[in-house]
Amino acid sequence: MPGDVNGDGYRDAVLPAPGANVAGKAGAGAVVVLYGAKSGLSASRRADITQNTGGCRAPPRRRTASMPRPRRPI
Repeated sequence: MPGDVNGDGYRDAVLPAPGANVAGKAGAGAVVVLYGAKSGLSASRRADITQNTGGCRAPPRRRTASMPRPRRPI
C-alpha cells in the first residue's frame, strides 16, 4: 500500500523537521514518521529519524547557506 512505511497495512505519514536539534547541533534536522492504525495516525506511535539514528553514515550537522536546499516533491 502506498504510504505504508512499516508494512502493517495502514498508511503512515513521513514529515520533515528541518529545524530539529540533533546531538547539540542546532538545525541539523530530522524526519518524523507517524504510524497509522485503524483509528488513523497516532502521535504516540512515531519514529524520529536523524543522522544519529542507527544506519545513518554522516554525523549531524547544521545546513549552511552553501548547502543546497532540499527538493520538494511535486
